[in-house]
Amino acid sequence: VSTQSTGISLHAQSGLLQHSLPLNMMISAFGIVEDLSKAKPGFMKLKVAVNTPFKTNSLNFNVWNEELLQKNSSGDMFEKGDGVKLGYHNKDLYHCLDQITLTEIDNCPVCYSTLPATEAQRINCDGCIALPLDQHKTRIDKTMIVVSLKIKDYTYSTGYRLELQGRDDTTSSFAVVFPNKSFYSIMSDLRVGDECKILGWKFGRLVDVIDFCTY
Repeated sequence: VSTQSTGISLHAQSGLLQHSLPLNMMISAFGIVEDLSKAKPGFMKLKVAVNTPFKTNSLNFNVWNEELLQKNSSGDMFEKGDGVKLGYHNKDLYHCLDQITLTEIDNCPVCYSTLPATEAQRINCDGCIALPLDQHKTRIDKTMIVVSLKIKDYTYSTGYRLELQGRDDTTSSFAVVFPNKSFYSIMSDLRVGDECKILGWKFGRLVDVIDFCTY
């Protein structure tokens, strides 16, 4: 399919099909359902995690038509952990869901971009190729100890600044957790010396935390 005739620029490496057309045109994305819950008045809140190169983004939708969120003819609703293909458009500052289907997804073994499943072995993806090596990050999934913890004021919000160190690390790492993170409420109970499980991306000494839990 030629993108020149449609004006659409396809970025498979990001898990998103981005475009330069008007905002009401549909965008496609592959991701994992993070949350689906009832809200008021009368709509559902859907949160989908979409991995782009070395980063995890969250797409949030307010869905008024509950039938749109049924994943099969039996009327079962989508659940946390389901792989999905989304079709949505942007209106003002909001994402508006047009369609969602259950699908098998895969991740790039290097940058973890969300991609449609394939039987072929992946070595990398377009996202890895597009980014210079000095911009690549290291995926971490490890136990770390809280060395220090402070609440600080940043440009748009307050946040918890964490200093963390793994058992075998010779230097500490730093992370900032803002209120938009699902695990933000844990921060108030965190103490120096606590052990925690960190999933995220490390670049130098900075860690972009995707998931966080305490023991």
